Amino acid sequence: MKPSSKVRTQIYNQGGYVYDKMKNYDQAIQWYQNAGNNSMVAQMRTKKDSATQNATADKECADFKRKIDVLRMQVTELEKLGDADNAKLLQEQLPNLEKDYSERCR
Repeated sequence: MKPSSKVRTQIYNQGGYVYDKMKNYDQAIQWYQNAGNNSMVAQMRTKKDSATQNATADKECADFKRKIDVLRMQVTELEKLGDADNAKLLQEQLPNLEKDYSERCR
């Protein structure tokens, strides 16, 4: 026995909902398309785009944080080598970089 058109639509909408909650937007889009639910397809595309942008921003912030950490290590190494002048020059850059990081990434 085949499900009625209404039941079939409900099933696909529920599947779309489940995939949305799992943040599997590609699958959610497919299920909502099968349900003929164009407004939810549009919402899932927007969520997918936002998730991609957030992931890119998170990666950029992580890279920026790593660079700050490397700069701190360079300061320490220069101090160990007795190169206080260059260590001080690098150390002076840290507050601005940390401020920039906190404004952009938190």
